[in-house]
Amino acid sequence: MPKKKKQIKLHMDNKQIEVDGVMFRAARGRFKKIDGVEHTDYLIFEEVDSKALEKKTEFIKKKLSEQVTTSRILDEVIKDMSVQKINRVHKLLKQHKAKVKPQDGCLGFKVTAGKGKSAYIPVFD
Repeated sequence: MPKKKKQIKLHMDNKQIEVDGVMFRAARGRFKKIDGVEHTDYLIFEEVDSKALEKKTEFIKKKLSEQVTTSRILDEVIKDMSVQKINRVHKLLKQHKAKVKPQDGCLGFKVTAGKGKSAYIPVFD
């Protein structure tokens, strides 16, 4: 009977690796500069305590959200947009049928106003 191959699953949404149901996350690594460009030599992954990590994440989100408003974040997003893109998004949003949907994965917004009329606003590049 052939031996079952071991699988390693990489979760792209939270950059964790799953091995036999156990989650690992990059904890530290070794980096070096070659000709002024930083290269990763290796990364060391450590087992993740999901519940403890979730508690820490919620604590950080709470503390940061007290200091930064949604309006301030959107100001920074719009500041990075070109004038052409601002004009296009403004035109789309003025139409009555315009819909705005959050985009998961690559965090951003998808603005649509009918067939062939859409724009994507990235929050992070």
